[in-house]
Amino acid sequence: LDDPSVASNNIGKDDAKVERIRRMPGTFEKMLQIMAIMYRKLDMYDKAVECYNEVSILLTRMELSSSHGDNNGILNDAKVTTNMNGECDDINLIQQKEKVASSSHSIGDILFDTGEYSRALESYNEALQLRRLLAKYNNCKELDVASTLCCKGATLLK
Repeated sequence: LDDPSVASNNIGKDDAKVERIRRMPGTFEKMLQIMAIMYRKLDMYDKAVECYNEVSILLTRMELSSSHGDNNGILNDAKVTTNMNGECDDINLIQQKEKVASSSHSIGDILFDTGEYSRALESYNEALQLRRLLAKYNNCKELDVASTLCCKGATLLK
């Protein structure tokens, strides 16, 4: 029972299990993104929106479990720390928020295509809020802000 070789072998197996579990949400997120794109190409818009919503929920849960704060799932200035170059220290959090913003924008695109303009505006506003915040930490994201503003403007013209 007290054989060290058995104990170290079990530790290795446990580490592999923990690593697989740690990667699962990312795998699900990628799978849902692909499914959403496929549903959209098949003109199955309701299913595509469901997948994008699931991506947002999954990413928000991943953030909440890793950060233990920000209960409403919105990145806020007080929580984000920056290094000497003004870049965000928590790159995983930023990447998750970028994906949530992208999902919200994609939902807006689908709703626009289906003529649900008021709901599309809501989705674009969500994406815009996140993208503006992300642009504070990464100037390249200003193009994403411009893209969302353009879509929001086109929606308001309808």
